[in-house]
Amino acid sequence: MRIVDRAGASTAGCILHGAVLLASLDGGRVYLLNGPAGSAIAVYRLARELSAFDFPRGLGR
Repeated sequence: MRIVDRAGASTAGCILHGAVLLASLDGGRVYLLNGPAGSAIAVYRLARELSAFDFPRGLGR
């Protein structure tokens, strides 16, 4: 995944890290870099369930 902030800065990450970052950004976007079809949607949906900076406690699944 590539996560892009509203200023255009971006970084690549996996689904879990991408979702945490997306949940923590105001106006962030997600784009598929590589991986199975639907991965960007999975990141978006997971991010909607998380609070900002939720990684330490929210994704210990």
